[in-house]
Amino acid sequence: MFNWTILFAILLIFSNFGKSRLTGAAEATTGEASPQRIVSLKPNITEILFAIGAGDRIVGVTTWCNFPPEAAALPKVADYIAPNVEKVLALQPDLVIGAQENSWRQSIDRLKSAGISVLLTSFDSIDTSFDSIRTIGEAVGAPTAAAALALRLKLAMDALTRTWQHAPTPRALVVVGHWPLVAAGPQSFIGALVAQAGGANIVTTRETAYPRPAMEMVLAKDPEVIIDLTSGMGESAVQWESTFPAVKAVQTGRIVTLPTDLFRPGPRLAHALQTLGCALHRGCLTP
Repeated sequence: MFNWTILFAILLIFSNFGKSRLTGAAEATTGEASPQRIVSLKPNITEILFAIGAGDRIVGVTTWCNFPPEAAALPKVADYIAPNVEKVLALQPDLVIGAQENSWRQSIDRLKSAGISVLLTSFDSIDTSFDSIRTIGEAVGAPTAAAALALRLKLAMDALTRTWQHAPTPRALVVVGHWPLVAAGPQSFIGALVAQAGGANIVTTRETAYPRPAMEMVLAKDPEVIIDLTSGMGESAVQWESTFPAVKAVQTGRIVTLPTDLFRPGPRLAHALQTLGCALHRGCLTP
């Protein structure tokens, strides 16, 4: 059975890339001392903290925090949208880090009112994500490690993009939901990665980041590769062979399933881009 709750949260993870609602890279109420008890309110923030050497100071995370593996064992004090204020306060954090996008502001305001230092960073684009990595590093006393991480990601992604610059541009359908069929459009974060990886997204509508493409459209655009990002969402898989038997991707067996949580704006972003490029171009190219 299709799990609408999981799909809704997955789409929220990506839907605000390219749609900043607040000005500036961060919105902070933080003190000067390096925090020793940190709560992370987003899975990508948890990954960033571990990547810059602050993982041992995390005392609470979300139910979506599953990477690195040790993050899964930490106390769960939030879902993807809203923290459980009482659970957060019980941990006595000296810093809570969340995102400006897709955060329940009433809960955030309650934490601030209780005297908790809160840092809200923005992940509304790839470049803004790099800025936020640096901002988080400064907030937790690891500016050098964070700056190095952001630079390493940017250089790696730029090099990958150059690698595919003159490669053929395969027509691609990127699926984030099966029942009904939901695809990543060009306005979405995933759509931006597809373009950067040298793919041609068959979904061209810009009315919504994650539209529901009609079967007739998929048949007419005839994708050469289908990227399925529904792994771990708990829904029944589309039987591609019976649903789209005439589509080239089905006829040539180019249906690739990739893990959804790899595509987070964090330290694995270059790996996500490379993995996507490998799927699009029939193999991994090293810049």
